This record gives sequence, structure tokens and C-alpha cells, in this order.
Amino acid sequence: MANDIIFIVLSLANGIGLSILYFGGLWLTVQVLPVSGRPAFFMAGSFLMRIAAILCGLYVIIPHGEWKSFLAFMLGFLFMRIVLIQRLQSRHINFRLLLKKR
Repeated sequence: MANDIIFIVLSLANGIGLSILYFGGLWLTVQVLPVSGRPAFFMAGSFLMRIAAILCGLYVIIPHGEWKSFLAFMLGFLFMRIVLIQRLQSRHINFRLLLKKR
């Protein structure tokens, strides 16, 4: 029973961490696309890296076969998605100006 609770908490933390990685990476990708020399290549590479991270995180959870841990992962992932959308919606960084200064 104690192991189940620990694994559920770890799954929740895994979902939160991977959500930050996924949606933070998506936000950065969208911000950098206008100044990218090859936007299609950049977007495809970003997508593949983000999906690979999510699949690796799910690979850690799925072998245990507990639906509770998968549910905790998804709740953490979706919760952090909502938080990041609210936090990043108000931020607009002009990456064109940052990259031109270099």
C-alpha cells in the first residue's frame, strides 16, 4: 500500500515535470520560429524531441500496469498545462530583438 502511494506521487511529479518540458518547449519553439532560418525543420525537430520525452516518461509508468499511476501522470500533466497557459499567456518576449543584438 505504501509503495502504491509513493509510485502515484512519483507519477504525478513525472507528469508535472514532463508537462513543463513539453509545453515550455512548445512555447519556446513558437517564439523562435519567426527568426528561424528553417522553420519547418525546427518545428519538426522540436516536436520529435518533445514527443520522445513524453514517451520515455510513459515508459517508466506503463510497465507497472496501475491505472492509478497513469491517471496521476495525466492529472499532473493536464494541471501543469493549465498553469503554464495562464502564466505564459501574458508573457510576450520579442526574440527577434534578442537575436539581433548578438
